Amino acid sequence: MAEYINIKGQNIEVVASDPANPTIGQIWYNSTSNTLKGQIFQPAGWATTPSLNTGTKEGFGFGTLTAAVLAGGEVATFTNITQEYDGTSWSTNPNFAPQRRSGSSAGTQTAGLAAGGYDAGAPQYDGNTFFYDGTTWTGSVATMSSLRERTSSTPGGTQTAALAVGGLFGPPGSTTNSESFNGTAWTGISAMSTSAWDRAGCGTQTAYLVVGGQSFPPPAYPYNNLTEEWNGSAWTGGGNYIVNMAYADGAGTQTAGIVAGGGGTPTTGTSSATYDGTSWTSLGTLVFSQIAHRLSGSTAGAITAGNDASPNTGTQEYLTAGPVTKTITAS
Repeated sequence: MAEYINIKGQNIEVVASDPANPTIGQIWYNSTSNTLKGQIFQPAGWATTPSLNTGTKEGFGFGTLTAAVLAGGEVATFTNITQEYDGTSWSTNPNFAPQRRSGSSAGTQTAGLAAGGYDAGAPQYDGNTFFYDGTTWTGSVATMSSLRERTSSTPGGTQTAALAVGGLFGPPGSTTNSESFNGTAWTGISAMSTSAWDRAGCGTQTAYLVVGGQSFPPPAYPYNNLTEEWNGSAWTGGGNYIVNMAYADGAGTQTAGIVAGGGGTPTTGTSSATYDGTSWTSLGTLVFSQIAHRLSGSTAGAITAGNDASPNTGTQEYLTAGPVTKTITAS
């Protein structure tokens, strides 16, 4: 059997921490983590990542590719579990205050926000807002003026600058209602043109977009591919998405947005695309269908988590082309 020293003419280096600027093809042993690693060229695309500890769908998600949070949601029953991702694995952290699903979220792993949604208790349509500091949840810090679920999130927003857009309320009906949060209170803003729930969102409180969604009337409950852009004062139409869908999720900015997954007719939940401020461009197919999940990150790197279908613990990430460090295992 050929050995590395005979192929490369050198031994595998043993180091206490990963090299700062490894070259493609370089291999080393990290004695601190007891792992064999190497630097490879990673083509752009989707790949599976470590599974959630607890399967869920329609949770509250925020953060980045290497510092993500997924809280609450449901599969067979509602959950209040909080799960964090560090770029390598998921850990279970302090419970989310309510057992709740499908509201709005924003912020980072150490300064996150979750608002609204559908509660396991009463009243079921909720407007309470909760803060997360990376250790504990605090709430309710404010109440939305319109109690509803399946609202769109603000992936580029913060605890003091977020939006809650569209949604579903009781008695059942889709809405164009939109609200803005300043860290203390929610205030109504101009309504969207399209009445829909489960639209994917990208951007910040003053440079935002929503796309897709599902709406009344029954029995069709049609899906759409419409994009609407918000500039802080008004909504305008944007470029149509590549498929009709809902239950997708978005990340990134209004001019560099990413949307992945989502169900529809005949959408299979494996589509993904980026937005440049004018039009959508396909990013290729997800490894597996992902619906009612949450997406964190940006066009440079994003991670999905949760699923309405099997695997409901499934996660996958998108990376642009470039050098990456990989841990070498027996498989």
